[in-house]
Amino acid sequence: MSIGKRKSGGGNFDLLLRYDARHGAAYLCDRVRQPDGTWQTEQKTINNFTAVFDLPNIEIGWMAFASNGPPSFKMVKADMGADIGAAPSPKHKEGFRLRLKLKGDGGSVREFSSTAAATWQGVDKLHTAFLEEHGKHPGKLPLVKLTGTSPIKSPMGLSHEPNFQITDWVDRPPELPAPAIADLREDDEEPPYDVESAA
Repeated sequence: MSIGKRKSGGGNFDLLLRYDARHGAAYLCDRVRQPDGTWQTEQKTINNFTAVFDLPNIEIGWMAFASNGPPSFKMVKADMGADIGAAPSPKHKEGFRLRLKLKGDGGSVREFSSTAAATWQGVDKLHTAFLEEHGKHPGKLPLVKLTGTSPIKSPMGLSHEPNFQITDWVDRPPELPAPAIADLREDDEEPPYDVESAA
């Protein structure tokens, strides 16, 4: 007897894009089913990283990544003076989350999030540039290019801050609807991405 198709579907969460601040490189992270039925994360380096960033809906808050369970997010929209409250647990770290549409890779939509301080700084500078210019481009989203990285020394070691530059303003793609990202991603048929944020 068939129990029918699940209404929720499978794998409804966004594909991921990861920036590794330790090495100054961006990766596509895709889940690939192995011959034995298990899932494995495959990373592919992005060259000439250019994407439409949904900066009006960027979120900040608390994030915890787990290797054997779904990631936990407690996020708020990054409006001026937004209060993210207290961390839900000692494992949660302060971070950001946004969605973007790649210019290459078939124009896939990806979720970009991180708790790495160097990555935060690069995105913060990009967001400042966005706020300064977006009034001149009503209804448009920025087309952003990763132009390089800047090394940052800290007690934790060497990190690489991403240097993002707005190169153009474009109409909002239909693949990036205006509503903000949901606060929590629920587990589904596939195991979650086991990708830790770079330190």
